[in-house]
Amino acid sequence: MTYDALFALIADLVLCHSPSGAEAEINQRLMELLGEQGVEHWQDEADNLIAKIPGRDPDRAIAITAHKDEIGMLVKTLYADGRVAVRKLGGSYPWIYGEGVVDLLGDQHTISGILSFGSRHVFP
Repeated sequence: MTYDALFALIADLVLCHSPSGAEAEINQRLMELLGEQGVEHWQDEADNLIAKIPGRDPDRAIAITAHKDEIGMLVKTLYADGRVAVRKLGGSYPWIYGEGVVDLLGDQHTISGILSFGSRHVFP
């Protein structure tokens, strides 16, 4: 695989939404990619994706594991003016992400917004 192809694949995957517990989008994309490559794969009852890639020696095997989810945030409050208050979900804090675009995943739609914390250099 060329560098450009690898970069394009990684870019494709990181743009898939995959917050813990809501991983349908990344699951679908990974299953499509594995199917396109003819790789035997399945999803287990715990929502893990497993791919079996045969090697040269069937008596030896290695397992490679990776996370397909990302740490998200939980919308705590939706204000009438369109602002939202978020809280940490999992092991990270929203301010770690910096200020920038975030996607809010709803039941019917995904809405992009700007994550902002205001100035951290203001003293009372």
